[in-house]
Amino acid sequence: MITFQTEGLKRDLPLWSSGLFPFFEYAATSVKVRNVSVLSVFAPNRQNIQPVLLDLYDTYYLPMQTGLRPVMKSFILALLPGLEEETGEFFDKVRITFGFTLGLVH
Repeated sequence: MITFQTEGLKRDLPLWSSGLFPFFEYAATSVKVRNVSVLSVFAPNRQNIQPVLLDLYDTYYLPMQTGLRPVMKSFILALLPGLEEETGEFFDKVRITFGFTLGLVH
């Protein structure tokens, strides 16, 4: 298993983000699978993408707090599709992540 170091992620944040952020917009909204590997983000099965990405954001991105500033605008734009459907399966999780992200902007 690959372990990410915080400093390495901060250094390479634009590189990782430019690959991860666009996936959320095109992921299926009714996702049932929760126990999938991180590698499945790169698999063609769109139904795995949203929970994996939200977990990645919660685990690796949000703890960086002000370290997110270089990609903050892109991060917020990546989350917006999850707020379009109030009845969507991940609306509440995206709303909480979005709220926490807006708190970092101050």
